[in-house]
Formats: sequence, C-alpha cells, structure tokens
Amino acid sequence: ILDETWPFARAKAIRTIIAKMDDNNYLLLTVTNEEGYGLSLIQCVEMLQTYFDPAWVYDLDGGPSSALVCREKDGSWKRIFGGRRQDADIMAFTE
Repeated sequence: ILDETWPFARAKAIRTIIAKMDDNNYLLLTVTNEEGYGLSLIQCVEMLQTYFDPAWVYDLDGGPSSALVCREKDGSWKRIFGGRRQDADIMAFTE
C-alpha cells in the first residue's frame, strides 16, 4: 500500500528493494541517484507490478549507507554498489 500523495513516494532517490517472486526466487533492485537520477517509490511499484508481479515487495533503506555486496569464492567480499558510509545493519542471504 503506497500513499501516492506522500512526498517521499514521489521523490527520486537511491533505493534498495527486495521482492519475493516465488518460494525459491527473490529480486533485488538497486537504484542509484547519481547526477540527479533515481526512481520514485511510485515508479518502482509500477515497474515491479508491470514486469515481475511479485508476491510482496519491501523497500529497504536506500540512503548512502545502502550497499550491495557478495562473497567471492575465495571468501573475500566484493562491493557491487553503494556503501559510501560504514554502517553495520546487514541483511544476508545464504544457501
């Protein structure tokens, strides 16, 4: 449920969104805001409903602390996007 009159819903910003597609598949959407570009929550919802039809969607903190990282086969961490700040909140996915 998204109140489209809420100013934050219309603001283009950095976003990190997780969506459940089915029992075995999730989608991670990372949106940058470099050079003033970005997506509003309304645009994200419309895109996800049009192209993916997820079971549910959760908008995570997408500010400058947001980062997408993965663990390499050698055990090291690779930053894919973001992470300009050194915050400690983590959501981890494992096999």
